[in-house]
Amino acid sequence: MPSRYEPCGLVQMESMRFGTLPIVAPTGGLKETVTHMDTGVTIDGELDPESDVLPKDVGKVVKAIEDAVGVFQNKPKMDGMRKSAMKTSAGFTWAASGNKWCALFDDMGVVEA
Repeated sequence: MPSRYEPCGLVQMESMRFGTLPIVAPTGGLKETVTHMDTGVTIDGELDPESDVLPKDVGKVVKAIEDAVGVFQNKPKMDGMRKSAMKTSAGFTWAASGNKWCALFDDMGVVEA
């Protein structure tokens, strides 16, 4: 997902849940959910959000694909990353998000009416 802007995508979390390692740009929710070389591959630096595709951005994507190929060629590494991705994604649930949201309100001292 070489996104220029991604507030919180679901695709990378769904792929991790099934052991498919995502390649993501380090932006928004992507960088918060994918750890480079542990639960997926992160592109080295954000892509320029204000222009057409730049050669330096193409180079970043190519490097990430090369990293992913290296993982694919190392079965023990790939298996470990898949397991880590699946374990990590198990925490990405609506219930977990709701509990964090409620805890935030509790921390702020909000009283139910």
